[in-house]
Amino acid sequence: MALQMTDVMLRLGFVPSEASCSLMLDGLRKRGLVEEAFRLACQLG
Repeated sequence: MALQMTDVMLRLGFVPSEASCSLMLDGLRKRGLVEEAFRLACQLG
């Protein structure tokens, strides 16, 4: 799920900043979702 969301954001031209990545990683962690994939996606930006 996180990968699909990230893929859509990247396709729309959204390049996450470190701050937004941290916020989203915290949100994913609270929901118990895998955060490593999103962290990797953040590094693409």
